[in-house]
Amino acid sequence: MYFRGLTRFQHINAISVSCVVMTLLILGLTGCHSKKPSPHSSSPLFSDTTQKDIRTSFSVRGQITPQKTGRPVNRLLLGSNLDSPTNSRNPELKLHPLPLSTLRYRVRSSDPPEGPQAFLSLTKKHHLIPVLSFDFSSDFSSHQARFLNQIKINAPLYMELGQEPYFLKDAQAKSYYQNINHWIRQTRSGVPSAKIGVPLIGSGVRSIEKRAYDAKLLTHLTEPIDFVSLHSGYLPMLFTEEPDPSKTYWATMAAAESLKNNLNPIRQTLDQCFPKAKIPIALTEYSAFYTQGVARTDRLSNTPAGAIYIADLLRVLAEREDVLMAHHTSLKGKNFWSEQGKKRLAFDVLSLYDELLHGHFISLHLDSPSFSGPGVGLVPAFKSLPRVVGLATQDENQIRILLINKSMKAPADVTLTSPDFQITSSAFFHELSADGPWSNKPWYNAKGQLMKVHNELSFRLEPHSVFLLTFTLSP
Repeated sequence: MYFRGLTRFQHINAISVSCVVMTLLILGLTGCHSKKPSPHSSSPLFSDTTQKDIRTSFSVRGQITPQKTGRPVNRLLLGSNLDSPTNSRNPELKLHPLPLSTLRYRVRSSDPPEGPQAFLSLTKKHHLIPVLSFDFSSDFSSHQARFLNQIKINAPLYMELGQEPYFLKDAQAKSYYQNINHWIRQTRSGVPSAKIGVPLIGSGVRSIEKRAYDAKLLTHLTEPIDFVSLHSGYLPMLFTEEPDPSKTYWATMAAAESLKNNLNPIRQTLDQCFPKAKIPIALTEYSAFYTQGVARTDRLSNTPAGAIYIADLLRVLAEREDVLMAHHTSLKGKNFWSEQGKKRLAFDVLSLYDELLHGHFISLHLDSPSFSGPGVGLVPAFKSLPRVVGLATQDENQIRILLINKSMKAPADVTLTSPDFQITSSAFFHELSADGPWSNKPWYNAKGQLMKVHNELSFRLEPHSVFLLTFTLSP
């Protein structure tokens, strides 16, 4: 959690000092850990219901451009974290219906030696790509070797050597820099098939000392790596004791765009430091995140607004070619799965993406009104962001379109066309909507059929909703 912490390229013998300078210039990003709000202070009401105003409905026109080939979808975006593969509260049956392609397990020094292998057996049974993440420790090498001896696998495996570096003290960070190449060699020797990654801080801290971590780590690397990992998707993260519900909502709707902007300088840094390799980025933990230890606002992570952020974040990541994979923070809670196994709102969002991510991406143009706001927490002020966003895929003649209406109160009347192709006589939709953006109730799951009129599909998106449309094109 944030408050706690592909190919091989050629061997790099040295990285110039310009890499350090470039990194420090680029990573001047905002943020820090918040002061914990008082649980007794008063705050505006985050109501479970919001009065919808159909008089403020707005129109959106969309157009798709199907094509027989395109960039393949990335199903490794369908990931989550498992707390413990040997914990009886996480029975295997819970994994069977989950809309996942990859699962990550954080290996702690206190875990039993059989933990990683139990995890690998679990992922093999459910056809999931495993990711093993090793905690930092005072004796990382022996801690890691203890588990490496237990790992037996011939299938794809990703290994993350350390995580949450923003909690490292100076002496710990120095030890990591000095030993990282040895640990990479040790890992590759023990598990030759593993794809190896190292954690960066990226955005989310203010201090120059913390930002300098990324530069120092990258300049110390001489062994090849296959990816870098980040935990910068915990947003919007509130810094006030009395957050305004409206401003917080719109900042949540802008949070994914904020993350996209923060990934761009990280991409530039990696390209500057490793010009011979396109090192991809993995977001190995993410969730809507507001506060920690303040009941009235902690719960906002598990609301429609928080789940819409997750839908929008996955859209942003899917649009990038340099994102390797993404893992929701936990199967047990924080939007995805409760301690009792109760389905949470983010589960339904990932289920829609599980349906969407087949075939390849195609162009989707949306003409939508925009919104602006002053920013909240780690989300800076924003201007002219579209109220309705989406993503489209094609699998042979099957078209799937996911749309998100970010408007708090207003429905969107959408008209969708495909000028150069004939839409079949009907389309099927699945919509997730709610009484209000801060509701603590399950989604309303609406499913139905739409009829085309003159090769157009017209339909209404509810406020703060996620909508999946599926139809076929005539050959």
